[in-house]
Amino acid sequence: MSYTSVYIYKYEIFFNILKNIVDFLTNIYYNIIINIKKIMIYNKIKLHVYFLFLIRKRGKVMTEDVGKKIKELRTNKNLTLKELSAKTNLSIGFLSQLERGLTAVAIDSLNNIAKALDVNLSYFINESNHNKKIILRSYEKEVFQVENNQFIHYHLTNDIENKNLLPRLIEILPTSSKEPLTSYQHEGEEFVYVLEGILTLLINNEQQELFPGDSAHYDSNLVHNWANYTSKTVKLLTVHTPNMFKKETKE
Repeated sequence: MSYTSVYIYKYEIFFNILKNIVDFLTNIYYNIIINIKKIMIYNKIKLHVYFLFLIRKRGKVMTEDVGKKIKELRTNKNLTLKELSAKTNLSIGFLSQLERGLTAVAIDSLNNIAKALDVNLSYFINESNHNKKIILRSYEKEVFQVENNQFIHYHLTNDIENKNLLPRLIEILPTSSKEPLTSYQHEGEEFVYVLEGILTLLINNEQQELFPGDSAHYDSNLVHNWANYTSKTVKLLTVHTPNMFKKETKE
């Protein structure tokens, strides 16, 4: 065997050994990455489930408190469920479940109930404290309302009862269904700014997708609604006027 042949033979052996080492390390690397991803997904699922448990528990307590107040006001005014239903355009069955704390209610519907019972919307809101500071820290935000186990509302002010604007942070959880949106309208105007995710905005029967950094500003008397048709949570900043929770000043 010539010197050149021996050199090539040794080179091939060295190359094969090096290749095996690289393949071995590559397999270890990918196994580590896969396991890390599995752990991250598992922890994310655990956190998401725990978060849903907390907001549903909070929402149940809030619903029970609101239901008790509605029933108390209705009975004090000697109103039947049928009469309250006629005043609010809400079904008797829905009002009955609401009074027993078995269902949640949207803010617009609660506002109609408040008007029918001659109280301000703020009557149904439990004040956690009397803090009227100008600044609201991020860690001080509390869940205000959980609607349909999907829309999570946070108020971004310490003085909601005395201000003209209603600033809120709203998180819309993913939904597996893509049901048609039911539009609604009311007085005032709205500003929406998307922080995270893709928001589906239906306005004037036209459907638009808003991405992070996109905003919309419109009169609330235009038929409109929002939805999250993606697999990730949507976060948006909204500012409404008039503020439904503002207390009426007595002259």
